[in-house]
Amino acid sequence: MHERRRTLARAVVAAAVLALSAAAGCQAQQPDPPAADAWIGATWPPPPDRVAIERDAALGTGDTASFALAEVTADGAHLLWLGHREGGSAAGAAWTVTDVLPLPVLGPDRRLMLAVCGAPAASDSVAIDPELVAYATPADSPVLKVRGAYRADRSTGRFQVIPHGAIVCRNDARAG
Repeated sequence: MHERRRTLARAVVAAAVLALSAAAGCQAQQPDPPAADAWIGATWPPPPDRVAIERDAALGTGDTASFALAEVTADGAHLLWLGHREGGSAAGAAWTVTDVLPLPVLGPDRRLMLAVCGAPAASDSVAIDPELVAYATPADSPVLKVRGAYRADRSTGRFQVIPHGAIVCRNDARAG
């Protein structure tokens, strides 16, 4: 029964990813959900065979970071992993994948943002929430408009689709 619920939940998440991708103006990439789920339980570093880690970000600072995100290419699929630290300090830790989010193919007018999004703050700044992952539109401004968002929920070890209307992202690419 537990496995049936998990399969149903993964199908709901996959449908939400497709809907969010369409709303965000992204071309959906739909890897086979069981293939994405097959990575749950994998550890890094080093990455497993057939996996290239594009970038990663710890959720928290220093030794308090018990979770991390990793944007990966695995068997040709573009995925976002949520991983839990398995002992040691964050810098030398082994991370175990707790959830996998299939990512859409992003056009030139969309960018995947990790660890730089949150609520708008004073003076064109952002109150960063490290659990937020968003698709944003590049712009020449201090903050970027969000087109879709997820929460990497550390309390459950799972991704959640969330409303994105009140979320902005810091534009680290903007000079000045």
